[in-house]
Order: sequence, then structure tokens, then C-alpha cells
Amino acid sequence: MKERYTIEKDGFVGYWHPAKGHDGKALIVFPGSGAGYELTRKGSEFFEKAGWNRLLVAFAGWDGLPEDPVLAPVEYAEKAIAVLKDAGFEKIGVYGISAGAKFAITAASLLPDISLVIAASPFDYTTEAFKGTKALNESTFSYRGEPLPYDPTVTLHRNIISVLFRTAFSKKYGMRRMLRGCYEENVSDGGSGNGGGYEAVSERFGKHEQRGGGIYTRHPCGQDLWANRIFLSSVQEIY
Repeated sequence: MKERYTIEKDGFVGYWHPAKGHDGKALIVFPGSGAGYELTRKGSEFFEKAGWNRLLVAFAGWDGLPEDPVLAPVEYAEKAIAVLKDAGFEKIGVYGISAGAKFAITAASLLPDISLVIAASPFDYTTEAFKGTKALNESTFSYRGEPLPYDPTVTLHRNIISVLFRTAFSKKYGMRRMLRGCYEENVSDGGSGNGGGYEAVSERFGKHEQRGGGIYTRHPCGQDLWANRIFLSSVQEIY
């Protein structure tokens, strides 16, 4: 295994961090939204201390990749898996937090060589791509050159600043829970679950289960500013 992998030479951006010994198991780590290499490395060090070999793989933002994930290819994960298999790793898992968890679940639903998913504060559907506060009418992810089905982010098609302002000063949500308010408004007005993103992930993830794949999900138990409990219950129903 090389220390670094590049788009030009390897078809994906990745950094290899081996644990002591070679037990035939490796974990691909995907960064969360806006998380750089150093934050991702430090945030997943506990895996290495527990004996997990890590391959950090980016789908946006690193080493010349587009800053925002728009039609980010699932092939990044597929090529990383091929490198690990060539190096003798027989069991390969994926880990991500937030947007990284979304990419991990998406990859596992399509790629049969993934035997374990660890998803922290995940989404239960493929989201619409966006740049800043602008919705792009396009999927976040793609595979085999085709966009994956996604659900629209309704609030981004409006004035998101006014939506945030309204929820932040509402009695129901307030400043701490304004993102939760945006999510619930998005769902109630035809967002997640209405564009095919949820159904597509559900169908594909059923195949992951049939192959004997496992999923482990986490979220901060006291945190209510994002819809973690809703997402995790949904993911567990899928699985």
C-alpha cells in the first residue's frame, strides 16, 4: 500500500494509515462536510488505536477535487476497494460522519465487497447537490456515469436565509434547533422521500443485507438540532 493515492494515478484521492499488523481487515473513512484531511485523520484515529487499518478517501474538497460534491462518483470508493483487495484485504468496511455517512451508505448499497457500514449522524436518502445556499437541481452522487436518484432540498429553492431566520426565532425551534426546523419544513413541503432518493437507497441496501453485510449507526444522544433519530430509525428499517 502507498501512503498517498491521487486522481491522476489511481482514480481516487486517498491516504493510507495502517495499524500494527495485517489482519486482513481495512476500513475506508469518508470525511464529513467541509472536513479536511487533518480533521478526518485525527477524528478517526481511535480506529487505528483499536487495530483498524484506515484508508481515508475523499469525494470532494481534497487535493483538487471539486469543493462541493456534485455527481461525486461512487467509483472513488470502488477503486479504493480494488486497491485494498489487491493488497490482500479480505474484509472491507466503510465509515463516515454526516455527508461522509451518506456516501458510505450509498457506496455499500452499490458495491458488494463492502461488508460493514459504520454511519455516524447519517442521512437516509440521497440529497440534492448544492453550492453554498444554492440548490443545483442535480444529484450529489453518481455511478457508472449516471446521476443517482435524489430527493430535492425544498428549502434551498427558497430564500434559505429567510427560512433559517424564521425557524431560529420561532418558539418551536429557536437558535439551537433551526437546522432541525429546516429539515422538517423540507419534508413537509415535498422534500426527502419524494424524489426517489429514499426508495432507491432502500432497494439497494436490501441487497447489502442479503449479502450478509452489517450496519452500525451512531448519533449524539442528547443532540436534537438535526434529525438524527429520524434518520437512524429509517436506516434501521431499511436494513
